[in-house]
Amino acid sequence: MKNNITKLINYFAFAIIFFSVTISFAQPLVQVPSACNVVDPGIGGSPGFGGLVGDGGIVCMPDPFDDPSPNGEFYEVNGYPIIGWTLYGDISEQTSNTPPSAGTYSAGPVSFLNIESYNKDLRYAEDPANIYPQSDIRWARSKGKVRIDYKEDPCDRFMTFEIIKNYDPNSWVPPIEGPDCLEPNSTYTFSVDRIASDNVGDQIGFDEYYWSGLPAGSQIIFSSADNSSITFTTGATVTSTTITCCYGRCNDWDANLGNQTMCVSKFLNSLPTAPSFSSTQPVNSCLNTGVTSFPIVISNPVAGYNYTLTAPGTTWVITNNSLGNWTVNTANNNNPGTLILTINNGSCAPVVFSYQINRNFVAPSISITSSTCLTPGTAYNFTIPTNALLNPTTWILPSGWASVSQNATNSSINVTVPLGTPVGSYTIQVKSNACPGIITTVVYVKPATPVFTVASPFCVTRGTIPVTSIAINPVPGATGYSWTLPTGWTFATGSPTNTTNPTLIPNAPTAAPVSLTVTALGVSGSNCNSTATLAIKYNPVQPANITNSCVNYGVAGTATITVGNRPLPFYGTYTVTCSPSTLYSGTPSVNASTGIITINTLATAPLGTYTLTITHSAPPCGNSNSTTYTITVGLDGLGTFINHVPNSPNSDVYVVTNALAGSTFQWYYNGTIYSGPGAITNSITLYGNGTAPTSIYCIVTLPGGCKKKVDFPVGTHSQRIGNSTENGTKDSMQERIKIYPNPNNGDFTIQVSDFKESATALLTDSSGRKIASYTLSKGENKIENKSIASGTYFVIIQLDDEKETRKIIVN
Repeated sequence: MKNNITKLINYFAFAIIFFSVTISFAQPLVQVPSACNVVDPGIGGSPGFGGLVGDGGIVCMPDPFDDPSPNGEFYEVNGYPIIGWTLYGDISEQTSNTPPSAGTYSAGPVSFLNIESYNKDLRYAEDPANIYPQSDIRWARSKGKVRIDYKEDPCDRFMTFEIIKNYDPNSWVPPIEGPDCLEPNSTYTFSVDRIASDNVGDQIGFDEYYWSGLPAGSQIIFSSADNSSITFTTGATVTSTTITCCYGRCNDWDANLGNQTMCVSKFLNSLPTAPSFSSTQPVNSCLNTGVTSFPIVISNPVAGYNYTLTAPGTTWVITNNSLGNWTVNTANNNNPGTLILTINNGSCAPVVFSYQINRNFVAPSISITSSTCLTPGTAYNFTIPTNALLNPTTWILPSGWASVSQNATNSSINVTVPLGTPVGSYTIQVKSNACPGIITTVVYVKPATPVFTVASPFCVTRGTIPVTSIAINPVPGATGYSWTLPTGWTFATGSPTNTTNPTLIPNAPTAAPVSLTVTALGVSGSNCNSTATLAIKYNPVQPANITNSCVNYGVAGTATITVGNRPLPFYGTYTVTCSPSTLYSGTPSVNASTGIITINTLATAPLGTYTLTITHSAPPCGNSNSTTYTITVGLDGLGTFINHVPNSPNSDVYVVTNALAGSTFQWYYNGTIYSGPGAITNSITLYGNGTAPTSIYCIVTLPGGCKKKVDFPVGTHSQRIGNSTENGTKDSMQERIKIYPNPNNGDFTIQVSDFKESATALLTDSSGRKIASYTLSKGENKIENKSIASGTYFVIIQLDDEKETRKIIVN
């Protein structure tokens, strides 16, 4: 029982305490001045102007608010013991109209307080027009907060309510900060000076800002705590608009957003948007090469906007026809270009739109320049015309082919055909990187160059029937073969086409060097073939059928040797060597068209026969072929000589004896042409003047043109000089030499009376041919020649340096 009573007592005690705590939640109520509106009564209050505000309430107070009368005081009306009033933020106690010092203001334990507007952290931006002297700036627009500490035994408690300003609509408010122009699909931030939420550091909370007039389709993506700053994105289209920001929940209250009395507005112009085009080469697309002009027409130009179209970096000429209507003339260029459209609406910065006009490659305005016949392993250049070089290009090459180099825009490339590429046709293509048009050219890979199985040059004997077969190795991929023979050559076997080893007859009338060609044929009709040439040379020909002209004796001149079987036309060279080598001087010359060899004979060439070796050479073919030929010099079949016949005491007669019939004569006396009597006959008569001649000779021109020099040996006693007396030395040779008998049978005696060193005799027949020669001694010299035939002979006697000729008759 005792325990139950104890529990009951404790229950009633708890109930009493609980009831006391419940009673303690009541608080003072404050009546506000009649100019102040209680918009949120809080706990226990009543709304309206001059109403009651309880804990947590909100009061709208005019700004500025300075009312020293009792009607301007805030009263505690329900008799709670007040400990003190504490003011925060932008409110102060009215004390003789003098601003209190900065900081939180606390009033004493009074039941009422005269509160005025005042901003302890007033900024100059709130009075930009200097309406108030700086020493008296006191009225402000931020909010405040009131705390009333009171006693409710046994505890000290407090209540709070907020004071928010409602502004004079005729006073200045800060403008909206942010850009002046809007464009679609963009993000913008706008803000106002936070005059309604100043002094947040005093723990007074935030007032509120209200925005309206945002562009249709916009979406707010950020706002500050008090909504004084907002960030939004625009939609796909934007039109000009006026945005408005209203300050504070008391101007008017949240429920009446359309009637705010303290607002600021800003006109936002819309940036020009990308226009649409009704007649144009589609922008950002392809213009065919060869097109020299095109229109640009905007379908929705805006009146009042200024549209400017340019094409920088090009030679294009743009004509403005009307608002948003142009004609672009590209002249004859195939280059791309960039059109720049600038739109200016007068208030916003100009808006620039860029449209790339590329070139679509189309024939025939664009074509590929290159070789059409290609050799594997060789590099080739492929280009498009110069006026299209500004188009970045893409080349489409056959599989396995690759560019080895290119220019900056890739409009000119070098491509090496891979080794081993089969014979055939291949496609090379080029296109602008930005456009679909493709330009195509067909190239052909030629067969490999044919290789002959014989060395070059190839030597043949002209006229051989047939020559050894001339073959080539088969060429992979070749579609056939075509042979071109030297003029006059013929096929013994095979044909001009489709054979690799024809047999040929080289009966060409043309001179070497000649050539033989064979062409390996590629793709039919492509004319992309490979040709090899074999140099042909002919073997030398052994000289034959040789004839010669006469050769002078004792007279310098020329002689010709004709080779009857000379090559016609002539090829190779003739060389001539002579034994003995005294016949001619210099190098013989050859007339290539006639085969006549000309030599320069010497006057000093001795009488006799010479062996000529004539060689025909035709390098590099074969060995030289030679023929030996004999030439006789000065042996005309007669012992031609000059006979001296004393004529009278004053004259001597010199006679050329045994000259061939038809010969002509030219005498020379002391080395010059003799022009006296008989100068061009076979005899002359000299009349003495007491001086012996130094030389006497005659040039005898034989029938056929050959010349023969016949000398008469002269000396101090070799002939009569035609002295004025009959005495002297003129008969000394005749007196010292006697030949007898004469005529004889071939045996005779030569009697020599005297000589100093030597004496010889030469016996010749009438043609000058040597019969015998003898060495004489003083006295009688017996000569025996019974075997010789009957006829006229000459004995030429040489005594020391004197000579005389005697004629004998053999019966």
